[in-house]
Amino acid sequence: MALTLDREMALTRADFLRTLPAAAAAALTGPEHETPPALSITGEKIVIGAGRRRVEIRFTEAGERKLGALRLPVARLRFNFLGFSDAQAARFLARFDTHYRRGGG
Repeated sequence: MALTLDREMALTRADFLRTLPAAAAAALTGPEHETPPALSITGEKIVIGAGRRRVEIRFTEAGERKLGALRLPVARLRFNFLGFSDAQAARFLARFDTHYRRGGG
């Protein structure tokens, strides 16, 4: 059974793809993943992993969000987790997200 999650992120496709290899490697770590995960990009579709256990991500640029003078890019992402339990998908996302966090100060 596939688990699906939709989310919005404030980044461009170039920003997403630049960080993707490190995020994918960090997200799929542990004894069951001794080698870096396979990564393929075809148009809007990104596949991390292979075979029965993989994550398919659909990346769609969705314009920008305006907050006063501030303009932020908006992307819609759909994650399809194939071969993952709920706990494995949550662990993947927690590790994946750490690479896309931005802080200010």
